[in-house]
Amino acid sequence: MKQILLIVFVILLTGCSTTDKLSRIENLPLVTKSHTTINHLVIDPVGEDANTDIVDRKDVFTVDGLSDIELQNIQMPSLKYVSAQLYETGASISSIWNENFIPMYTEYNYNLLEIDEAAEMITDLNERYSELETEISKISIPTELADNEREHLSKMKEDLLLAISNRTLAILEFKSMIANKKEAHKAFMDVHISNSDRYIKHVEEVNNELQSSDDSLVTYSE
Repeated sequence: MKQILLIVFVILLTGCSTTDKLSRIENLPLVTKSHTTINHLVIDPVGEDANTDIVDRKDVFTVDGLSDIELQNIQMPSLKYVSAQLYETGASISSIWNENFIPMYTEYNYNLLEIDEAAEMITDLNERYSELETEISKISIPTELADNEREHLSKMKEDLLLAISNRTLAILEFKSMIANKKEAHKAFMDVHISNSDRYIKHVEEVNNELQSSDDSLVTYSE
């Protein structure tokens, strides 16, 4: 009789435990699955709800090993940075010329240049220089620099724009050479090319001085 009562008691106890578990499951809040990438998911281990807010990367971005001055230089372009940027743009003036004009001029000297081909190549060359001119104009000079430092960079920009202008004039003379076959146009073309090279060389020299300086201003010579 005792064994029968014990069995009945165990059955009733098991039933209560199962009922309690089912009751707890039914009361749990529904969790909606999210497609948010786990890389930016912040999980809060405390509380019933998970925090699925996306972390603003700007708030958590840190740079180890850099001083405050170095971090400031990353955000604010320096004299040397802008100078190097202008120098590289100046180098593009020469590379565009070597890649586009020199092969065309070589074909012209060997009487291999077709008029239609020349027109297309000249148009492409002018467009590339126009784009480069816009790029130079967009290079900003930091207002935080001293007046004489800003003057250095402004003169470099002016030299680059003059270099492009002279290349454009040389192209015009070349077009006249094709049309008129007059040697005088070649002489003018050579003068414009020489002027352009001189402006580019000047930018290169100033940049070299600025890059080698210990942040003290060099004397800008004409």
